Amino acid sequence: MFKSLRVTLAVGAAAAMMASTVSSALAAPSGDPNATRTANPAHSCAAIPGTLAQFGITAEDFDYKSCVRMLAGRVPLTSWGGNSYEQCAALEAGIQTPGGFFQISYPYTFHAEPGDPFPNLRAHNREQCARALWTFHTIESYLAPGG
Repeated sequence: MFKSLRVTLAVGAAAAMMASTVSSALAAPSGDPNATRTANPAHSCAAIPGTLAQFGITAEDFDYKSCVRMLAGRVPLTSWGGNSYEQCAALEAGIQTPGGFFQISYPYTFHAEPGDPFPNLRAHNREQCARALWTFHTIESYLAPGG
């Protein structure tokens, strides 16, 4: 009888641990939005409210779970209609900027300059690059006047 009770308790404990793992996986990761994280759907989506909070902005219409589901597929166009994949392809090929020629290769970490409202997101491929750029444009849309 004791052995049966121990097995039942062990199975119950394992189920409870799995349930807490699943529910915590659906919640936004906490922590410093300025820490460098890989631009996966969870980190990219968590960076939006985390970064806005530094400016005292609450994104009332932002839904973390919906964002993760959306970014798990193809990254959508930015708020102004730009294609992040095309932007990343241009960055990979290299672009001329006022500061000189700029080109990325992977892994690449998009670092925020001091005072910039952007999180540090690392991209290991074009998909992650597109997520990082989409995240930046989404943050900009909230910070823009009337945004």
